[in-house]
Amino acid sequence: MLTKVDVRGAGGELPSIVAGLRPVPERAIVEEIIADVRERGDQALIELTAKYDGCDLSSTGIVVGSAEIEAAAERVPTSVYQALEEAGGRIRAYQEQIMESIPERTVFERSGAYVESLRKTVAAAGLYAPGGRHSYPSTVLMSVIPAKVAGVEVTRLCVPPGDGGAIADASLAAAGLAGADEVLRIGGAQAIAALAYGTESVGRVDVIAGPGNSFVAEAKRQVFGDVGIDSIAGPSELMVIADNRANPAWIGTDLLAQAEHGPGGACVLVVWDESVAAQVDAALGEVEGSSVICDGPEQAVEIANLFAPEHLQLMVDDPGTFLDGVNNAGAVFLGYDTPTAYGDYIAGPNHILPTGGSARFSSALSVEVFLRRMHAVEFTQFGVETVGQVAEVIAEAEGMSAHAESVRLRTRAAEARE
Repeated sequence: MLTKVDVRGAGGELPSIVAGLRPVPERAIVEEIIADVRERGDQALIELTAKYDGCDLSSTGIVVGSAEIEAAAERVPTSVYQALEEAGGRIRAYQEQIMESIPERTVFERSGAYVESLRKTVAAAGLYAPGGRHSYPSTVLMSVIPAKVAGVEVTRLCVPPGDGGAIADASLAAAGLAGADEVLRIGGAQAIAALAYGTESVGRVDVIAGPGNSFVAEAKRQVFGDVGIDSIAGPSELMVIADNRANPAWIGTDLLAQAEHGPGGACVLVVWDESVAAQVDAALGEVEGSSVICDGPEQAVEIANLFAPEHLQLMVDDPGTFLDGVNNAGAVFLGYDTPTAYGDYIAGPNHILPTGGSARFSSALSVEVFLRRMHAVEFTQFGVETVGQVAEVIAEAEGMSAHAESVRLRTRAAEARE
């Protein structure tokens, strides 16, 4: 059932009302898990996995062997394997197009100063694919493939184990198709901690990417700075802005599809026709969420920008007009015939998207997450003579006398060579 939230005429109170549409993350328990893994390594992973996943890693091992991955691929139905191949091909093609648009090297020159901007790839990446209620081979593809296209040398994929330590065949088959270098049967905040800080069995990585539950998202937030992350990709979110021409049954099914991912997410319907919300509520059944009744289309877009949803569906007659005003969303799906589910599987762009409002400053997972720019700077004698004195003046103005002397020495040497 959708909880009605009436924001008509809310004015300055609107931001705080919109913030209340999201659950508050657990932080203290995640801090404890991270500290435990940092201190006790594999032993902490074994105990935490037994506690949260009911799996004995001391008997199954943390690392999944290549024979297990190959056997799983053979057991997957042909139709599923072919679908994974097709989806993987589309994901790879999209990421390759992004990669081609990012130059390996650019050069800037002015007054004898040369600056090269060099594209570099991180050495090791940790990828996370959720487990729990369902297996997510699509997430395996969407996390590993961008890393491999970017040229990451070592990719470590974490997947929470199921009964007896098993990982779903489809997920292991996807790992093989995507080219994951290591597969680890660990999940939750403990997996993020292991990737960030390393254990006896898990190598430390440079970047961690992938979605997870509220504990995984909070763990990524807490380790950021010691390791890079893609975004705060936590429990799934969907906001639907709908007019009175949208099919209520379709809206209900789309919201239900996001609720399928599990608890802790957000399903939000935004309408200015209260009858639409009532019809959707009747079609939705037991799914929990919010229906926001607003003043009109303009306020609906304002709500979307304040909430910054992971997924935003514009189920309106002229979605392009609405899109022009949307700044904050992980991905936007336009029109009545484009559900979020297309983006989850086959559209090409990534379904690993920022959540928790981080779409205000983060983007979908892509090759760019695994790349960085390194600048190489060289001053010729002409550059030293031409602009060196500028640096000296600024250094003196900042009271940095050693900086100024460092520049002055070069200036004097250049003058002496004339």
